[in-house]
Amino acid sequence: MKKYLALLSILVVLCMSISMVALGAPDAPDSVSNNNSSSNEYELPKIPLNGSSSSEDNSNTSGNNDPSGDNNSSSNNSSLPESDSEFETPGVPMSDVTTAKPKVSLSKCTVSGIANKTYTGKALTQKITVKYGKKTLVNKTDYTVTYKNNTKVGTATVTITGKGSYKDKITKTFKINPKNTTLSKVTSPKSKQIKATWKKYTTQTTGYQVQIATNASFTKNTKTVTVSKNKTTSTVIKKLKGKKKYYVRLRTYKTVGKTKYYSSWTKAKTVTTKK
Repeated sequence: MKKYLALLSILVVLCMSISMVALGAPDAPDSVSNNNSSSNEYELPKIPLNGSSSSEDNSNTSGNNDPSGDNNSSSNNSSLPESDSEFETPGVPMSDVTTAKPKVSLSKCTVSGIANKTYTGKALTQKITVKYGKKTLVNKTDYTVTYKNNTKVGTATVTITGKGSYKDKITKTFKINPKNTTLSKVTSPKSKQIKATWKKYTTQTTGYQVQIATNASFTKNTKTVTVSKNKTTSTVIKKLKGKKKYYVRLRTYKTVGKTKYYSSWTKAKTVTTKK
């Protein structure tokens, strides 16, 4: 650093000397005397390579270097930085500068809490849990949730969109099934027949299904009858075994496009057929 300061000082003095000659310094004498004390002879000041000079040299040059006229012996050392820290952004140490962490894709997360719903006439939502490993993400901080087609019977869509430190989207679906009705009674009006009667329910339904079996788990001698009109309130099932105990249950359904959506089954009722 001292070598740089010495070179800089030499350049300054050279520039000053050239300026003085240009401004009207006397011409050099025709003959040069061996006497070094001649008043017409100019001599450049000697500047040591270590960047320091005598107090007299400093007093003669500092005024020309500083336009304000302030003679400060330390002015020659203030033009260059003394350490790398002077290149840092003020107030922000280089050690504190960090790069942004890459965002985590939601495809690496697990989603739970999505289940099928029963029609209520209102927009239906889910109690969703999103986890990245063992960390549980926070709704509205790490992700947002939006729904589509979540009011009527059919298939609803839920979209989970990353936020903050998380990116990308996860799309899930769930079914909205029709509400069930009430199985009013079951009888055997004639030999080997069963009649099922129920309460009419037409909201978001297409029709009904009646199922019978000879055991409570509906795995033996099972038979299912579909009633395609939702205004119908009863049906008769024929060609059964006489004097046989049957279990009977009912559910509603709705057709959306080519897909049927079913309600849950009613509680089963029992009846014994006539001989």
